[in-house]
Amino acid sequence: MTEKIEEYNELTPKRRSILWSYDENKNAVIIGIKTSAEKVLQDWYKGELSATDPKITKDDGVVISLNSTATNIWELCNGANTLEDIIEKYSKKYELTNEKARMDIIEFFENSKSLGIIDVNWRSLD
Repeated sequence: MTEKIEEYNELTPKRRSILWSYDENKNAVIIGIKTSAEKVLQDWYKGELSATDPKITKDDGVVISLNSTATNIWELCNGANTLEDIIEKYSKKYELTNEKARMDIIEFFENSKSLGIIDVNWRSLD
């Protein structure tokens, strides 16, 4: 796990999906729409569709619902916060040690890789 920590230290993780919203519990719901689902994309951009809309089916793509802690990490992955920034904010919010926060966040990153929702290797241009 130490290797994973070192790997992530200098990164500024960024959300990949621009199609997401909050459910009734204020948890993030992310949509991965297939490019062949053109009507769904058009409705989304017109504001006629939300991530929790039952009109989105498995044929259209994937819908990923995050819990509240994962939502908090998701929100912090804006491409500006480094891993250390995310750890600091997350540990304060949930009153965790930095080490426990780091482990939670790295676990989220590892799970996110297979889902393709976070670009953990993103680096800003500055």
